[in-house]
Amino acid sequence: MKHRGLHALMARLAPLIIFGAFLMLYWSTAARGYIVGGGAEAESMELQRAAVYNGIAHATGYPAYVILAHYFTRIGAALGDDPFTWVTYFSALTVALALVVAYFLLRLYVPWYAAALAISLFGLSGVMWHIATIAEVQGLHILTLMGILYLAARYLRQPERLAYLEGAALLFGLGLANHRIIVLWAPSIALIALGSGALRRLRPWHYLRLAAMLALPLLLYYDIFLKVPAGAVYGLGTTFNPPINAYNALQIVFGYGQEGLLVSPLPELWSRLALVGGFHLDFFTPIGVVLGALGAALFVRKAPLYGAALLLGSALSFVFFMTWRQDHKAFIYYAQSGFALIVGLACLAEQRLRLPCLSLRLSLAVPLLALVPLLFAISYPRNNRAVDRRGAEYYTAYATLPPESIVFTGGWSPDHWIGLEAIAAGHRIGLFYDREAPFIAAVAQERRTQNIYLSYWMQMYLGMLSGQNPLLDLGVAFGGTHTPFIQILPRNDPRLVAEAERAIKLEQMAAPGIQLYSYRAQTDAQGAYFTLYWRVVDAIPERFIPFAHLRTVDAAGKTIGLIAQRDYPDPVRGYYPTTFWQYGEVIRDTVFIAWPPEALPPAQTLRWTFGFISPSTGQRVSEIFLPFEVAKRP
Repeated sequence: MKHRGLHALMARLAPLIIFGAFLMLYWSTAARGYIVGGGAEAESMELQRAAVYNGIAHATGYPAYVILAHYFTRIGAALGDDPFTWVTYFSALTVALALVVAYFLLRLYVPWYAAALAISLFGLSGVMWHIATIAEVQGLHILTLMGILYLAARYLRQPERLAYLEGAALLFGLGLANHRIIVLWAPSIALIALGSGALRRLRPWHYLRLAAMLALPLLLYYDIFLKVPAGAVYGLGTTFNPPINAYNALQIVFGYGQEGLLVSPLPELWSRLALVGGFHLDFFTPIGVVLGALGAALFVRKAPLYGAALLLGSALSFVFFMTWRQDHKAFIYYAQSGFALIVGLACLAEQRLRLPCLSLRLSLAVPLLALVPLLFAISYPRNNRAVDRRGAEYYTAYATLPPESIVFTGGWSPDHWIGLEAIAAGHRIGLFYDREAPFIAAVAQERRTQNIYLSYWMQMYLGMLSGQNPLLDLGVAFGGTHTPFIQILPRNDPRLVAEAERAIKLEQMAAPGIQLYSYRAQTDAQGAYFTLYWRVVDAIPERFIPFAHLRTVDAAGKTIGLIAQRDYPDPVRGYYPTTFWQYGEVIRDTVFIAWPPEALPPAQTLRWTFGFISPSTGQRVSEIFLPFEVAKRP
């Protein structure tokens, strides 16, 4: 009796423990402030702005998410916290709630310990942890889906209770007002309803009630049209410039800009299967996928109709994701296709294996527990976004630009939306989102008195991060900065000459035709920042490779060790090869060298070293030494 009472107590406490533990885990690892990132996070900053200002997100608008997230951020604002961070906290909250609903769903079929174990694995999976720590509509989507599946399971048990079916219809409508991939589960719900004898029980007025419940949340789309007069469109600079009109709002609702996202998977069937399947293996581990599939088969035997519906929804989702364009954004949807594996693990965890030699029955939940620390060890380093400070760094970069600067952002990018925040805060900068290299070069040539920069995303759009640079042949020069931006300059810009004159003069030859004319140095807790002014004094015979080192030397000044380094294939962060430099030109190059984690040797044994390597010989053509004191560790 005591043992049974303990189980009953744990069954009641388990959902509270799951909610509290995962909410704390997700909040502690959630991204802070403005979110910067590729893949799934590329649109997070846009969603943050839409939620904070109660605006309009990109197609299809996601009104349910925007409205709910907006009012949730007001709690953070009332507490004096950053509302942008609270948009991310909203994701954490919705995912934690989704886990609780999923627990109650599993409890309809398995004991509490099996449900709690499976839900713990679900919450620690890479996909759930990821969407819980960024601004993303998928948290609300998975919460809605879990609610629908739970109510469908209750209806299957009590088909006379129409309220369960009506509740599922209401949540389905809410799902459509958030993210429309909820429709992939419509056949599953229809299968459950038909298998439960709904056609026999439902009368015409019942269908009207179900239709009303489904349609009611869709009225949230009217919110987009209400916002049109204010022009509250955030992040759609490349599509609609505020204020938009009702027709533009209609385009957003019907998915304008989403064309071409679906393609036939048949020409690349195996690569797409490997992509989608590989993400599932990564998120749930290979052993988790194998055991989950085995358990799912057992679950179908245990609950044939519901199991078939669950597998149908997961299979449709998997196939749909294979038709999505082959990029790495779609992985945030895989929680819904992977949920069948979680149900399978729960079913497996309740099984007991007979051990005749020991006259025992071993619960399979015991070995499955090993997956919990394994998933945590895999997912934590990938999803601890609380340490990411790039959003603050980008904002600081904008805030420190000279007034009237121009930044080419490419438009649809986190740094564009952070730039909009900087403008709203009063910083006098202009954001250009044209991605054509000739236009960028023309602006640089025409506006010689303005400071013009390429954002990190613009560098990516132009292919510069992968070694391409279409601007090199268009007569522009590049200047380094200690920010994610790169400056675009006309050749032989007199401003660089004036900068170099104000820096610490050195005038030492660094390579044939290249002189290190002057430099600046500063440090902080992260590392040393050098601004190097190269000057072309003669013909440059080849494309030299720069290097920057912190070395240890002996009493005679001979190098005996390398402490830290930062090398690029070309100067100015790899974007401005020496073969494009012109006689008399001054080039501003910037180098950051991070401090090593261990303590440094005595300062008198350290030297900063700069120079170039000849690619034809592989040898350093010269080495310029600076004493450690010019940029010593604070």
